[in-house]
Amino acid sequence: MKKSLKNKKSFDYFYINQMSYNNLSQYDYNFLKNLKSEIPSLEIIYICSSLLDIRRDLPIKTKKLFIYNKINNKILKIFSYIISNFKLIIYFFIFKPKFVHYQWIKITFIDILTILIIKIFSQSTIIFTVHNARDRNTNPINLFMNKRIFLCFDWLIFHTSLCKKNILELGLKKIYKNFIITHGTLDMASNFLISNKLDERDLNCLKKNINIFKKKFIFIGKGTYYKGIDIVLDGWEEFCKFNNDEACLLIIGELDHKVCTKYKELLLKENIILVNKKISNFFLVEAVKLSDYILLPHRFISFSGIYASFLKFRKPFLYSLSNQNNMLDYKEFRETGFGFEPNPKSLCDIFISLIKNDKKFLIKDEKWEKAISFFSWKKSFIRSEFINYISKRLIK
Repeated sequence: MKKSLKNKKSFDYFYINQMSYNNLSQYDYNFLKNLKSEIPSLEIIYICSSLLDIRRDLPIKTKKLFIYNKINNKILKIFSYIISNFKLIIYFFIFKPKFVHYQWIKITFIDILTILIIKIFSQSTIIFTVHNARDRNTNPINLFMNKRIFLCFDWLIFHTSLCKKNILELGLKKIYKNFIITHGTLDMASNFLISNKLDERDLNCLKKNINIFKKKFIFIGKGTYYKGIDIVLDGWEEFCKFNNDEACLLIIGELDHKVCTKYKELLLKENIILVNKKISNFFLVEAVKLSDYILLPHRFISFSGIYASFLKFRKPFLYSLSNQNNMLDYKEFRETGFGFEPNPKSLCDIFISLIKNDKKFLIKDEKWEKAISFFSWKKSFIRSEFINYISKRLIK
């Protein structure tokens, strides 16, 4: 529900997401809906992208401040981002929020400068959600910069306790409060998802290509090293020596250029179906429905939005046992899939085992129900102390 900013004297809570579209806008919708539900008196303004694509009502004010997403020229894009941040500072001085909540640091020096201005000229509590659990300790310069960035915030929100542990080990003693709010499930099966004019054609082609295979494994998202696409492709190449015609691998999403070059010959195999482009959520959902197992080979995970999105489809997950997979923190996650060591041989062994005896890889309904309940937004907010601290600060 959009509400006008006119005649509004103050806001309690600035929620800022410069990339509020696709799955990120779904995250925002669920977070804000539950935050407002828990604290009805909290006056929130959603500072977001002009590409905001939530097609459901939100009981808060919305301001589409960031338009850089529509600009192709890099210099103009940065210039636009600077202007948007300047406007954000003006809004800040007009409305004087008690809380300023960032979801991402997009252009570091611009965002940090904006945050420092807010800190210097107010007593607002600055909050940041840590979405990314990549190892930040490999490079001394990166370590120093990340520590400086995190010290700009008063409160941090994590999706897992392992991610919290890793980040706070940077020596962030000045962080006032930190909270765990589990990444809730995203509604990717609702009828509000719409197809574009190419979806039906692409889906018909996909169905035709995979119907001959008994087992379908799907990899979703940007095909990069940190997401383990090399482990998948190397593991699949080994698997094809054992079995070449009973199973297929779906790769849905853009592949890194280096990956395309390195695996050029392998990607031509008939049992690899590659959709190497940006796709709609509608197409993604339909592709998952056609699959049997979802791959999560990531070397680094804070929390997988893919996992949250597709829990309700009850497709077993094949996930990496990397020590940087923070989702292993949750038994509910581990029980809805099967783990493999983050190397091609271990994944290949899983593929072979599934072909030999897929009954070993069945997951009982009660485990699915338990996971869906545990990762619901309502349960996530109830488990967290975040709401209590917000409420206490509002009273002061």
